[in-house]
Amino acid sequence: MQFGALSRRRWSDRFRLLERAVAGFARANAPDLVDCRDEDFAVANFAGLGGVDDRLDDTLDEIVCYSDFNLGFWKKINDILCTAIEFRVTALTPEALDLADGHALDADFAQCIAHVIEAKGFYNGGHELHVLVLHSRNALVRMLTKRLIKDPIGLRYYGLATGYAVMAYVAGFAGLFAVSGIVNLAGILLLAHGMTIAAYMIHECGHNMVFNHSRHNAYLGRAMSWLCGAAYGTYEDMRYKHFRHHVDNDDVVWFDYENFFEAHPTVTRAVRILEWFYIPAHDLVMHAVMVFTSFVIPQRRDQRLRNVVVIAIRGGVFLALLIFVPKVALFYVLAYLLMMHILRFMDSVQHDYPYNLTLFDYVKPPHKGDKEWEQVHTFSNPISLRFPKLNWLVLNFGYHNAHHADMNLPFYRLPELHRALTGGDRQRVIPFLSQLKLYHRNRVTRIYNPQPEDYPKGEDYLKTAQSGRGLIGGNAASFLTSF
Repeated sequence: MQFGALSRRRWSDRFRLLERAVAGFARANAPDLVDCRDEDFAVANFAGLGGVDDRLDDTLDEIVCYSDFNLGFWKKINDILCTAIEFRVTALTPEALDLADGHALDADFAQCIAHVIEAKGFYNGGHELHVLVLHSRNALVRMLTKRLIKDPIGLRYYGLATGYAVMAYVAGFAGLFAVSGIVNLAGILLLAHGMTIAAYMIHECGHNMVFNHSRHNAYLGRAMSWLCGAAYGTYEDMRYKHFRHHVDNDDVVWFDYENFFEAHPTVTRAVRILEWFYIPAHDLVMHAVMVFTSFVIPQRRDQRLRNVVVIAIRGGVFLALLIFVPKVALFYVLAYLLMMHILRFMDSVQHDYPYNLTLFDYVKPPHKGDKEWEQVHTFSNPISLRFPKLNWLVLNFGYHNAHHADMNLPFYRLPELHRALTGGDRQRVIPFLSQLKLYHRNRVTRIYNPQPEDYPKGEDYLKTAQSGRGLIGGNAASFLTSF
């Protein structure tokens, strides 16, 4: 017992000596008024020179930290000695928040960030950054999804679609330079499909289905237009024309291509010959109008500078390929023509609408807002119902009745709505084999095919299309052509 009491007294004496030493050290290093920018506050000596060293040390301590001290641990014991540990200033002398601007509440930026991180629990000794990444990953994804992405799972689907379009374009284009013919063929197919997905992403962006804000959809839509060759005109013009199609229940155009072909029989004859050889010459005529849109369409003369810049960039790159690697230029053209075939194949039987020249001269359409009429004259042509994943090759664009029933529904939700609308009835869709037959048999006649009085409409059109026979189907209706 006496030994225990003696031991306690010895330890008590030692603590008194330590306390006196600390007190003497504190008095010797007491803060003064070197920093005279605000006479009401006292700051440690070195910070009075402007806080440069203090800011640097604070930044290192707050953001990096030494592994010997865990900020969270000190909080658990009520910040004992935390001033001496967390801030490199005089021991036991608290420091007011950064006074560089003369305000006690004006905290240093690094300190603010560190406090936020610490308050959220993103700290662990010397591994703060590593743990911050691990702990904040899900929070960051949730924040992006909530603030940027329109649909919670859209980040996954649209991210994959966009990434695939870019990677397929790059990899496919690289494959065009290969020596192997098989690699060249694979490159052509991959490039064509990458451009196709980019085109359908423009459609998704045009409906504001990717991001919450239209400007973000526009950014992505414009980027995709460079991949699929639709950048000569503006994204806004494409979007406007396509929305008129949905809102007016009509195909509104500026270019009267039927009268054009009638007035130019030589061009019509050449186009028909090329189409017989499966060269999409009709679309090449439309593409030519799109390339020189500001020179052809009077209402778009104010776009000439932009139009010329795009022509110079894309035309210059293609000309360089044609001169130095003509094989690659030829393969690129083949990939582009293949994309044209895919897009117009999907468009060709989705409506029995006639077209009207009211794009710039608005006339109220007779069926505007008539959702029942719209559904009767809209037709679904999925690639496959038995293997629904195949429809992802065109981002489910074949579920066209579902798309027109709710044009704000993203592509990955269309199959569910299609089943709700049709009850899974296969008689409500045009079989893929019938689509191929119509595309093959009418490849020449549909170039110039005015609709006669007995042209099938509604249910009759659907039955004709399902049979794979009949002079039906269109060529020039595309969301990429804004005229």
